[in-house]
Amino acid sequence: MKSIKERKLNNPPIKNVVLAITFDNLFDENHTVNDFAEKIKNEFNFTPTDTMGGFEVFINKKTGVQNVKSIDNVFLQSKDKNQSVSIELNKLWYSDKSKYTNFKNFSDKIYKIYSRLNVEKDFQVREIGLKYVNVFNLSFDELDEHMEILPIFNTKSEDNSFYALIKTYSNSINIVSTEDKKMGAIITISFKAMPNQQMKIDFIIDTYYKSDGNIKSFSEIYKKCDALREFKNEVFYENIFHIGSIKEFHNASK
Repeated sequence: MKSIKERKLNNPPIKNVVLAITFDNLFDENHTVNDFAEKIKNEFNFTPTDTMGGFEVFINKKTGVQNVKSIDNVFLQSKDKNQSVSIELNKLWYSDKSKYTNFKNFSDKIYKIYSRLNVEKDFQVREIGLKYVNVFNLSFDELDEHMEILPIFNTKSEDNSFYALIKTYSNSINIVSTEDKKMGAIITISFKAMPNQQMKIDFIIDTYYKSDGNIKSFSEIYKKCDALREFKNEVFYENIFHIGSIKEFHNASK
């Protein structure tokens, strides 16, 4: 396991962080997707980018009467296009492409949006997804030195010279935590050849937690997200060798 010191990067290669929370009974006929979208649009100056229509059957718990009501899945975006929010009947999705500093700053942005929900309403969290999109460059010769997950394909001749170069490569794996079977991640790694013998690497770690219905507050959501972040860190740091010598990770951020 990498030391705490080794895990501090001045310029982490995180280009996008996405949080998706799936609820039970998040919205109903009294607290609609559109109502919540209006709050986000007005209070955060987000602009609607797309709307998908549909309908939902709501059942009055007291009378048992069914009420069919049209609903919208709404997509909102900030003016600088770095932040996006998707609001569905039972799902809240938030994407942030702005410069990543730390998890607390990211979670603070989430809380500002989450706090506009009708938090007094009785709902349960069914699943939490936290995805980190890492993008960075390495030379082809550096791949063997730094990357744990590599294509099992030999491109070297007997004299150790390259007879071919990998142009593109993509692979994915689904893992489950040994400490908590409800937590896991889908990891996708892809390489693409760039000029000057550089390889553009997309290292996407899409973590998830499948709840048994015991998460009912933002503080509990935060704790699970922090656990997912730690799980993501294990994946990232244990699969990149000699991370201290990758200059791109340590150059002062702009």
